[in-house]
Amino acid sequence: MNKQQTEAADLITLRYTSVDRVSDRRSFRTLAGARKFALDRVGPQDGWGRYAISDDGIGKIEVVTGITLRELFAAAPVADDFSPDPDAAHERHLETRYAGLDNLEAEAHGRYEDIV
Repeated sequence: MNKQQTEAADLITLRYTSVDRVSDRRSFRTLAGARKFALDRVGPQDGWGRYAISDDGIGKIEVVTGITLRELFAAAPVADDFSPDPDAAHERHLETRYAGLDNLEAEAHGRYEDIV
């Protein structure tokens, strides 16, 4: 296994999708980064199953590589009164949508290093 394959094997890759066809696949070097991305999009979860869905049913997080869903959400700091701000959740959704478009543009121009 070469250095690039070893680094890729160490990455945590998540896929975010939504009912309005937003799709974003991101790789993280740390569990903290992956967990923040997931919590920002779907909120706290119990970690059971193959994917996690936001309380409003709009977004879904799937683990592609690196860890299990249970590890992703295990011991995540969650306030008892966690209630995501709908406006902030919508802003994160739009950020993800536009970031996905930026990734497609970078990929089209061969700038793969801009994606990860």
